[in-house]
Amino acid sequence: MLVLSRKEGERIVIAVPPSGSETLVAVQVCKVRGETRVRLGFEAPREVAILREEIWQAMQDGKAVREAAEKGKLTEAEEALDYRDNQATPLGGKP
Repeated sequence: MLVLSRKEGERIVIAVPPSGSETLVAVQVCKVRGETRVRLGFEAPREVAILREEIWQAMQDGKAVREAAEKGKLTEAEEALDYRDNQATPLGGKP
């Protein structure tokens, strides 16, 4: 993991090379509240999804459940959900 320090108003630009042309995603520190809260702003083309991790994980879980259900393997769907629930809390979140 790359950890960068930025002050309020400073930006980070992420270049994502898809097929064809490079896509730029800019992240800006909009506001710092105390020592524990940071507000970030994102600029990216509409086709680039920017999601909170818990939303992305829920989408992945739903995809695993749908795929298992389509195959008639409910046990695999349950295992996919159990696997997620047993993972360490990412990004310093609380268990």
